[in-house]
Amino acid sequence: MALDLQKLCQNADYLYGMRVLAGEDGMNTVVQWVHTIEEIEVGNFLHGGELIFTTGIASNGKEWLLPFVKKIEEKQAAGLVVNVGPYIDQVPCEVLEYANDRKFPVLEVPWKTRLVDITRDFCNQIIREEQKEEQVADAFRNLLHSSHMDENQICIIEKYGFRREAQYCVVAVRLIEREDDSARSKLYHIIQENIEILAGQLSYFQEKEQIYMICIGCDSNRIEFVIENVVQMCHNKGIDLYVGIGPNVDTIYLLKRSYDRAIRVMTLSQNTDHKYLVYDKLDSRKILICVEETMILQEYYKATLGMLEDYDKEHDTNYIQLLKRYITSDGSIQRIAEEENLHRNTVNYQLNKIKKIIENEIGTFDDKFRLMLAFRIKEISQ
Repeated sequence: MALDLQKLCQNADYLYGMRVLAGEDGMNTVVQWVHTIEEIEVGNFLHGGELIFTTGIASNGKEWLLPFVKKIEEKQAAGLVVNVGPYIDQVPCEVLEYANDRKFPVLEVPWKTRLVDITRDFCNQIIREEQKEEQVADAFRNLLHSSHMDENQICIIEKYGFRREAQYCVVAVRLIEREDDSARSKLYHIIQENIEILAGQLSYFQEKEQIYMICIGCDSNRIEFVIENVVQMCHNKGIDLYVGIGPNVDTIYLLKRSYDRAIRVMTLSQNTDHKYLVYDKLDSRKILICVEETMILQEYYKATLGMLEDYDKEHDTNYIQLLKRYITSDGSIQRIAEEENLHRNTVNYQLNKIKKIIENEIGTFDDKFRLMLAFRIKEISQ
């Protein structure tokens, strides 16, 4: 839904005489705002996503223009519009070559065009698009938090071109915040960069440390491909996050199902240290994720491993991890002893201690299944 440079400028050629000089491959860049800059130092104050206008009135000659373009491109501006006239009669070839190489849009408007008119037009378009995005996001949020399918919210969503009988997939993202609070804005920018690949529609909203993306009319494989891109790009920028991709449902009336499962898959990805997981590709944990009465799962875990967890907290031990190793090692005491550099007798002693604490056996297939089920429940729990 975001407003990219191509869409923003679609009527600017005949309204303002605007034309693209270079970097046409970057015209899908999302524009966050419009800003006029005449001095290169001011570029340090950009947030990213701004469309920059300049006349060159504060500079002599045109030699400053290439360093200027490099600076604003480094700051992730959306593009540059040059008001050609008495201060810049034409954009130098080296600037255009650099812009094409970097896929950085450089455009021009004639001197007769009043910048106040075009910048006001562009700002109004951006504001209208933001208002539309906010209304849609609020409608989706209200719909997901409602106890029933609120027809008023669905009508708002339909008003902006989202069909009821389309495919809907919720992607839940948990951002691990650090002292640098710019991580969230960087994440949004990365998401915007990948929207076109989805070949569908997208809405998203934020709640606390979570971001929820709603993909409409998108292929499941394409959604996973985009999320893999987003995760990798975030990793490259030092942004930590965990992602859960819910099922792709065939109607808006099943949207909450995708939402609930995406949240649990996101929790599972964090608890198992996977950057992202896909509901449709899960193993037996998919069954547990579908259990709507979560109290049953919590009671089962508490009855099975609750006493051992309490014992570990009280005595500063780690028996619960040893028991999990025992289960995942198929009961091989020798393997645990070798991996932990312990004597077999020490492992046996600790396992016997565990049996006394949980007041149950751990050796048979049924014992291991019961315990593994409890560990699986823990993985999908907040």
